[in-house]
Amino acid sequence: MSLKVLLLLSLFAVIEIPAILPRVRLLTSFYGKPQNRFELTYSFGSPRPDEILVHNRFSKRVDYNYPTNVVGFSKTIQDSRYIINRAEVISIQSTVSGDARITQGDIGQSFLHVVVNAYNTMHFQFNLKVYAVRAH
Repeated sequence: MSLKVLLLLSLFAVIEIPAILPRVRLLTSFYGKPQNRFELTYSFGSPRPDEILVHNRFSKRVDYNYPTNVVGFSKTIQDSRYIINRAEVISIQSTVSGDARITQGDIGQSFLHVVVNAYNTMHFQFNLKVYAVRAH
């Protein structure tokens, strides 16, 4: 995984983790007909047997009258009792075009800020799940 580092004049570094390719699934209705909705799952980190779910946030579902580019933000609450092990973003949208990025914090730290983008979509909703292990 490559990191993109932007250096600011104040000598502080801002590290942005590039988005990864999502797992894509077409959602179908109860009658087996396509709903024209896709579930995109972005995963950061890998599972551990001792991890627990520490953050589970659902956004509101938003429907649009015309194709729209959407940005969703989700920030976990910083808690020094836990070290983030894995994050999973599940986005429901009408296209497969989008991305998710960690813009602050990281896997292995006690907080992270995630930005989710959906492009040219007629509806948007996302769920952020964060798994962590207890800090020693």
